[in-house]
Amino acid sequence: MKSAFEKNKNLDFTKNEKISKSNIDYFNLKEDRANEEKQEKFQNFIFVSVAAVSVIAFVAIIYS
Repeated sequence: MKSAFEKNKNLDFTKNEKISKSNIDYFNLKEDRANEEKQEKFQNFIFVSVAAVSVIAFVAIIYS
């Protein structure tokens, strides 16, 4: 019963750095955050590219 309770308690990576670095959930969490950051950078790049193309197209239409 105690092991089931320990599995369900929240992860705390601030208690002991050695334990947290050997914890597989820590690495999964770190990897997930890295993937989210990559995806966010890609989305920001797409957004800025679309905005720039829209402005250029708008100016081209006005001056044509």
